[in-house]
Amino acid sequence: MLSGRRSRLAGQWFVDATGDGTVGFLAGADYEVEKTGHLGTSNLWYTKDTGKPVPFPRCPWALDLTEKPFPTRLDQLGHWYWESGFDLDTIRDAEAIRDHNLRAMYGAWDCLKNVKRLYPNHALAWAAYVAGKRESRRLMGDVVLTQEHVLSGFGFPDGCVAATWSIDLHYPDPKYAAASPGNEFLSVAKFTHFKAPYPVPYWCLYSRNVPNLWMAGRCISVTHEALGTVRVMGTGGLMGEVVGRAAAVCKRHGADPRDVYTTYLDEFIALLKTRTRATPSTPIPMPQDFAGAVGDNIAPLAKVTTSGERDGSAPAEAMVDRTADQGDNSGRWLSNAQTPLWVQLQWDTPRSLVAARVISGYCRGDAVGDPLEDFTFQYHDGHAWRDLPGAAARANPRVDWHARFAPVRTSRVRLQVEKTQGNIARIWEIELYEPRP
Repeated sequence: MLSGRRSRLAGQWFVDATGDGTVGFLAGADYEVEKTGHLGTSNLWYTKDTGKPVPFPRCPWALDLTEKPFPTRLDQLGHWYWESGFDLDTIRDAEAIRDHNLRAMYGAWDCLKNVKRLYPNHALAWAAYVAGKRESRRLMGDVVLTQEHVLSGFGFPDGCVAATWSIDLHYPDPKYAAASPGNEFLSVAKFTHFKAPYPVPYWCLYSRNVPNLWMAGRCISVTHEALGTVRVMGTGGLMGEVVGRAAAVCKRHGADPRDVYTTYLDEFIALLKTRTRATPSTPIPMPQDFAGAVGDNIAPLAKVTTSGERDGSAPAEAMVDRTADQGDNSGRWLSNAQTPLWVQLQWDTPRSLVAARVISGYCRGDAVGDPLEDFTFQYHDGHAWRDLPGAAARANPRVDWHARFAPVRTSRVRLQVEKTQGNIARIWEIELYEPRP
């Protein structure tokens, strides 16, 4: 890419993990693609408060969003749903889609700063110049996984990749269609839930007509609808691990990808069951303003129950495991997409409490956002639920929220969530502290 020179790479086996199915396409692999009505492409961006007035120039080349509908709150800007290209060719028109996303970003910020006169101290802090695609070519394998397979729990003998994300398809959001008719840049997600995990078959991970080609990522052998569950990063990473182990079987026997199923399936499954070395988690430190003022965090001693969790969520116990890697979304508990919702912690005997903490949100690149917005910690006094004075937030901007309060004694505490991005609570950790001895 830097020198402009062409390189030729020779090998016995190849993996297409390009997303666009480029290797398979150039090799003549069978593929399918949705010409219209496919998942869109996003360019994420965010702003920051500089603490002083910051001007922003007018952008006549951007989308003119004066008097047009678009989200205007700071916590609504630059998220995944700033998405376009639903009816364009995501390969041929990739640059045009990216440019449209950027014109929407600059047009929105121009309108907010110069027309609506909002956020005088905020500036654009970062924008992704590489667009995040969700769908393009899908290379065909011996099985094409469908939505019906997933929803019915159809079992394949070579199931090997755990799909846990709900079938998540995006469409132009009709609320904002008038902002850019025919090339909308704001989306809405429609979820179809299933009993997770669903084991995606190995048959979907190799080409049906190029004998030495595997696939991993969003270009595997699925329909448009089934792509809605397998396209996310954690699932794609697991595909890479599975294909790597299949390659080890092929190297051992001088075989091709299809032979792993037809001849060496038992050996392959046994290899999949071997464990990789796990990286130990590091306990999170206590907030600095708690040090010396409170006692132990006793949340890990409680039984955790919830109003309902999303398919593929980390277990509720993950919220009290003393870890919160804010660079890893897979470690969070996710609620059902419905508010109000709650998380309850209960001890066998009453305990005294003086402080609470909740770490919540979503990691996107080098930024973490989307914390719980409106919530209240409550305690049960033996007769009814009572709000913990000083342990509530409205329009909360803090991923790591914590507060101290007057001592209460209870055996049950509840985090009641009234508002959060997409109506889904995304929680890494909850902590509740006893008084200092």
